[in-house]
Amino acid sequence: MEKFNPQNLSTSLLQTKNERQLYIGNLPSGISVQHLIEVLNTALINMKANIEEGGPVINAWISSDGHYAFAEFRSAEEANRGFALSNVSILGCQLKIGRPRVATSVYPPPIASLSRKQQMPLFPPILVRGR
Repeated sequence: MEKFNPQNLSTSLLQTKNERQLYIGNLPSGISVQHLIEVLNTALINMKANIEEGGPVINAWISSDGHYAFAEFRSAEEANRGFALSNVSILGCQLKIGRPRVATSVYPPPIASLSRKQQMPLFPPILVRGR
């Protein structure tokens, strides 16, 4: 039986965190972290882009200039579904969604907003080379 190694766990958590994050650009001026999380979760729930009940965004960080943020999702799959937020308007600003530059996993291309009746389709993985 393999011994528990906390260093392996932290490396694993960091890797999954990278896969669970999305870049959110073109934020409205003065939006707070809490308000951003609430707005993103409300939009994703209304689009039926969450897998489990409740809001898929669990944390966020906004840059000091307030122009962009990184949102952390509960799972990599819900982060992939977060691409549905691309071009969603918040307080008159159309959001730009992407992967953080440190992301190493594959992800689907941005998709059009989902209506309440649409199911989130499964996308084949696309490899991204360099940025």
